Amino acid sequence: MIENLFLIIGAIIIIIFIWLFWLRNSLMRDLIAVTQIQSILKTDFAKRRDIIPYLLESYKAASEPTDLWRKLLDLRSRTDSSQTEILETLQGFFASSQSIKNINFHEAKKNISDLNKHIEASNIEIKAKSEIYSDLRKRFPYSLASAIFSLPELS
Repeated sequence: MIENLFLIIGAIIIIIFIWLFWLRNSLMRDLIAVTQIQSILKTDFAKRRDIIPYLLESYKAASEPTDLWRKLLDLRSRTDSSQTEILETLQGFFASSQSIKNINFHEAKKNISDLNKHIEASNIEIKAKSEIYSDLRKRFPYSLASAIFSLPELS
């Protein structure tokens, strides 16, 4: 009789252990999805940053540098400039350079515009996946698993 009791208690402990790991894996899957999108965003930011000199040089070949041109060059060279500031300056630069006929400029402009669309879509996706992860992390069984396994909060 006592052996059966030990078997039942052992089986319950194993089931709880498997259940906790299943909860952890569910949370980790969502966390990994968020970190993958963050990695893609970093790559897109780097690509956009690498295209800016090409854009500026092709603009300089077609026209005289303006204040926006200089500001964009300064933002590109600084490491502490925010992505929002770069985007706003790029949009102003594109609006002020409608008369440029250089094909290289328009190619770089199109590449940056395509990257900006991809970045915007990735930002929407990362926000949605972060909310899913955060909501799961707050609900009862998942909150227990995240506390036991020390899963991070997303900022």
